[in-house]
Order: sequence, then C-alpha cells, then structure tokens
Amino acid sequence: MSPGDLDLMRRLTALKRLYPGLQVWIAIGGWSMNDPGPTFHTFSDLANSAANQQKFFASLISFMSFYGFDGVDIDWEYPVAEERGGRPSDFQAFPVFMRNLRSAFRNAGKSWGVTLTLPSSFWYMQHFDIVKLEPVVDWFNMMEYDIHGTWDAMSVWTGGQLRFTPPVLLGAMLTPLQPRSAHTPT
Repeated sequence: MSPGDLDLMRRLTALKRLYPGLQVWIAIGGWSMNDPGPTFHTFSDLANSAANQQKFFASLISFMSFYGFDGVDIDWEYPVAEERGGRPSDFQAFPVFMRNLRSAFRNAGKSWGVTLTLPSSFWYMQHFDIVKLEPVVDWFNMMEYDIHGTWDAMSVWTGGQLRFTPPVLLGAMLTPLQPRSAHTPT
C-alpha cells in the first residue's frame, strides 16, 4: 500500500454516512499477489496452516473494524496452480480456510460478507472445490473479462473473426445482489 491509501480508505468508508445503504468491501489478492516474489505462496501458506490463518484473521478483523469495511473478497489466483504459487493440497485446504474465515468473523461478533473471485477458464477453475465453497460464501465474483482477448487472434476457432470493443460497465445492467440473510455454512 502507498501512504495515501490509508487516507483514501477512511474517506471511502466515510461515504456510508452520506449513503446509509452503501457497503464498502475490501478485495485481497489478485494476479500480481501470486507473481514470483515475497507473496508468491501467501495464499497457499494461509490455506494450509491453522496458525497462519489465526494470525491473518486477527489482522483482517482489526483492519476491517478500523476502516469500517463491510465485507471481504478473496481473490486467490490460483489454488493448486504451481506456476501461481499453489500446491496440490490447496484444493482441500481452500474451502476450510474460507469456512474458518466466516467463523472468525462470526466469533468476533461481525456479520461481514465473504466472497471469492473465480476464473472463467476451466484450466484454473478445476482447482476450486465449488461444491464446498458455495455454502460458505455470499456469492462468487466471476472474472469474465478473461473469456476473450488478444490470445484469440491465433485461435483456429475464432481467429480474426472476433472484434474487440471497449468493455461495458456491467454493473449498471445487473440487478443488485442481496446477501443471504441467514448464512449457515456447512
């Protein structure tokens, strides 16, 4: 984080005073978090260690309480994928991590939301245990912007047939999602 981020987070969550129905969530992760470097194995290390999870949850709860966030999106790119810092044990460990995160919030007396980001490609999606993750999260965020791109130019199936246009702001076209009211993870 840069020094200005802390002030920006305070100002952002302060908007809830003007707009009482507004929720402000924090996303943790993303592509660059799993680039080779100091955070390459961070998610895998968290998911596979109860001790690391407890430290992370305590820090996250403190952070979210201080800044007034209403939920967290976990954007792990990608469990199991060795080229992205994953390990084979991540498939089973990630749902446990997410269930423990939900429980940590509940035990702290917080009703914050919990979501996670999913890839659109089967290559990475196959390493998410959707059946076990679904009961623990409020919803899944899908990275649909990865369906087509410059990599399609050499495809024998689509090749030069696709025309690329600027992205559309989908948020304005979607019906707002409502979180589950009585969330009971299994």
